[in-house]
Amino acid sequence: MIYEIQKDKCFPLPTFDLETPNRVIVTVYGKVLDSNYTQLLHANGDLDLRTVSLLDQVQKEKIISKDDFSQLKSRNLVEGIYPNIFVSYKVAKAVGDKATYVR
Repeated sequence: MIYEIQKDKCFPLPTFDLETPNRVIVTVYGKVLDSNYTQLLHANGDLDLRTVSLLDQVQKEKIISKDDFSQLKSRNLVEGIYPNIFVSYKVAKAVGDKATYVR
């Protein structure tokens, strides 16, 4: 349920740290980490939770599988050369922020 809430608010999804035995550390983000991710969620409210989760990992600069990358790339949701990928340029272009994106 918390994933859906964060998705609907266009915020990053929570991160769970399970490294310490008998302890779970949850980080819930209350701010935008990557404006392209936020704009993409605004523009595509019908994205499924799995796709949103993969995009969330991309914005947090975590490595996703090559298959997942291919899926996102085929839908024009990400750009770059694996494993250095980022949320797609078309989002920056759509919001008229091309100069900032290029920098």
